[in-house]
Amino acid sequence: MPVTLQQIADEAGVTAATVSRVLNGLNKENRPSIAQRADRIRDAAQRLGYRPNQAARSTITGRFNQVAFVTCGDLGFDWFAPQLIHGLHEALDQMGSRLSVHEMTGSQLQDPERVPRLFRESAADGILANLDEKLPPRAIEVFDEQPVPMVLLNIKRRTRCVYPDEFAGGWHAAQHLLNMGCRRPAFFLIPTAGQSPHFSQKERMAGFEACLRRAGVESPKYPSLKIDRTHSPRIGLEWAEAYIDRLGPFDGVACYDAPGAGALHSALSGRGLRIPRDLRMIVFNHQVAHAQTGIAMDTLLIPIKDVGVQAVRMIQGMIAEESSRQPSAQVVAYRHVYEAETGITSDVDNSLVVPDGSDRP
Repeated sequence: MPVTLQQIADEAGVTAATVSRVLNGLNKENRPSIAQRADRIRDAAQRLGYRPNQAARSTITGRFNQVAFVTCGDLGFDWFAPQLIHGLHEALDQMGSRLSVHEMTGSQLQDPERVPRLFRESAADGILANLDEKLPPRAIEVFDEQPVPMVLLNIKRRTRCVYPDEFAGGWHAAQHLLNMGCRRPAFFLIPTAGQSPHFSQKERMAGFEACLRRAGVESPKYPSLKIDRTHSPRIGLEWAEAYIDRLGPFDGVACYDAPGAGALHSALSGRGLRIPRDLRMIVFNHQVAHAQTGIAMDTLLIPIKDVGVQAVRMIQGMIAEESSRQPSAQVVAYRHVYEAETGITSDVDNSLVVPDGSDRP
């Protein structure tokens, strides 16, 4: 049987009303004797195994102290970094709230009936939506129409979203290669097949090229490649080999992501080139790539955990205000770069990045 407030009151020698005030944080503990009594009540509740009735508390406060994380489960749209969840949990825990996780199909995300029902049944105060930009626009529109606060993760728009400063990320990748002595660094990515690319592809490359221009270094032109990407299981390697053939000599490379870095490393190894002996490589990743691959590639750490933390702060502010205000987008700075040879993680200098409006897309 659940432990009642009266049982705790009998154990602590106080009234049930006093127990209720203490356990709901409404007791003013402004004197030592009152504080000692409150501690006695909390100790008794813990000994007896008391669990608060969240449903009853929600009826009183109108809040559930829970935020829903929603993502797409369809193949190709189902990825998110574990560090994102770590950031969400960490920030919510500090605020006394919890995270519920919901996976939906692409068709469900566009269903104007299914999405509202989800949030009625999940009893969430707000929505943190991890929606891939490749999903049809209707998927985001359905979430925008919900009457509860909603924040989009890792999508770039003017309001109600949190995303990394990818232009600055590209800048930092180029600056790192220049600091390593590279004089002809290049940028490598495997383009998305038949789909609109994530905004980070364009912005990382733009930041990379902007840094090189400011340093007076010529950026190799990304080659125009035409490869049948439909059925080949070796498409990454084929793309990397064609890239090397058409780009010309380069002594450093920034890779858009870990799969691209792996493909390029295989292509280079097939030609007898070694990292970092023959050229430097840095990859954008959410954790240290060297630890995953054993390859001495440096890592520009994507601040995806910070995205989670900032998203929680944004949505909690929206919940507390109880208004229809749409907060401006929050852009999260890159902070760290890991060097594989030394095993040292260093801070990046965001003051060196060009201001908005100069070279940014």
